[in-house]
Amino acid sequence: MELTASNQYLIKNNNGLLYYFYLNIDKSLNYSIYDIENNLLETKQLVASVVDFSVSIDSNNKIHLICITNIGNLLYYIYQNDSWNHKVISKFNIKSNIYRNLNLIVNSKYTHVIYTKTNLLTPMLSYIEHIYWSQSKVNKNIVGNYIHGKYPSPLQISVDKLNNLHLVYKAYYKNNYQLYYSRFSLSNKKWSINDLLTNLNEDNSHPYILIDKKDNLHLVWCTIEQSNFILKYRKKANVLNTKSKWLKTMSLSHVNSNNHSPILIQDNNTLKMYCKRNDQIVEIISTDFGYSWNASNNDLYNIKNPKITRYAKNPQSDNDLLIKHIYGSIENSIETVGVNLLNTKDNIYIKNNNIEEDLNKILNSPINKIEKTNNNTENKIEDNKKDDFYDLENPKAIYSQNEKPQPYKTINELLSNYKTLEEQLIKVEEEKKQLSKTISLHEERLNLLDEKILECKHQLENINDNISKFIDNNSILNRFINFFK
Repeated sequence: MELTASNQYLIKNNNGLLYYFYLNIDKSLNYSIYDIENNLLETKQLVASVVDFSVSIDSNNKIHLICITNIGNLLYYIYQNDSWNHKVISKFNIKSNIYRNLNLIVNSKYTHVIYTKTNLLTPMLSYIEHIYWSQSKVNKNIVGNYIHGKYPSPLQISVDKLNNLHLVYKAYYKNNYQLYYSRFSLSNKKWSINDLLTNLNEDNSHPYILIDKKDNLHLVWCTIEQSNFILKYRKKANVLNTKSKWLKTMSLSHVNSNNHSPILIQDNNTLKMYCKRNDQIVEIISTDFGYSWNASNNDLYNIKNPKITRYAKNPQSDNDLLIKHIYGSIENSIETVGVNLLNTKDNIYIKNNNIEEDLNKILNSPINKIEKTNNNTENKIEDNKKDDFYDLENPKAIYSQNEKPQPYKTINELLSNYKTLEEQLIKVEEEKKQLSKTISLHEERLNLLDEKILECKHQLENINDNISKFIDNNSILNRFINFFK
């Protein structure tokens, strides 16, 4: 079963350079650098043998990388001024445990490392562990344990504007795979109780989450029905509010579509969902922050072996785009689906405008079938020198030129119905527009309250920072932390 997120990263700095990190076949950790014109500048090896790794970038344009080596060393790398500096920050017991799903989250106050640990004596049971530190101390939490089953799935993590962590993971429960949600509050340093999100009667897979710029949490995943994947969606509005509830589950595809491996991107005020359907990438969009979704009319061009790549950028750049993962292909150049990350026009796959395919659709439409039959009929009329039309419902019957065949009556009825439905659609869209304005007004009020809460929390953090200044600068802890400054 294909995982929703592959272990490769694309990092963009403020200078427009893109750094592509990946594991080679020999498990060596390598990275390639591309310039803003999509030219491959160089490729280098960073670590000889790696079990897992994760990469991020901070607002100062420093690239942070953490990895587990084949001997269990947990290495932390920082890249700045075109050079790497690293330190061993821990030692993992890889003889007794399997470490997976390494996630590194860096912001101005805290650095978080989240991963799963599976003991070899209980290979179906995993623990989610969380290490984080600031300038004052290092902390470690066990988020929980779960049975991951035959197909371990990557952890899905998003961060809100208060730097709280939101986690969704897949666990095996009552003969099916289910999705669970937990939240880490930075104010009280605690994880919430796990919340079951899915129907126990359904088998669930490929979870993906994104917190948009209005702090709505969007979850998309797949259920399996009749051996096909069906897209499902849930929303949790305004996650800054601890009383926020999950909305009802929506189905975004039918049984025969077989869409899977979804990801989410926010482009201005539009949410874009991309997923695989065989060798094609399908686009589904929402212009009202997840309350409704519409499939794009055209699939994207076929891509040979499309892969999902994790993406991170300097927090101060690309304010119109919110991206955690992208679909595409990265070799001698970078090609992406749906978004253009470089200063070129040829690195993005364009929507499928296959003229031949569209022409076939037109020729096979009901109206053109009628016209085509009538053309054949006219040839027969000319041959037989008769001024009559064939009845397409009953080829043996013949009508006078002054009579209208039944198919034309059907077309007129369809056109009339189309016009009526179009008028109804305009009316419903207008009602939806008014409702959206009302929702937007309430969201603005909530945002004002959130800003006040954020200001209070920042004041609390400043007080904590002042207290931390009294800690001895020569302590072992501070020497460890000074490495990350």
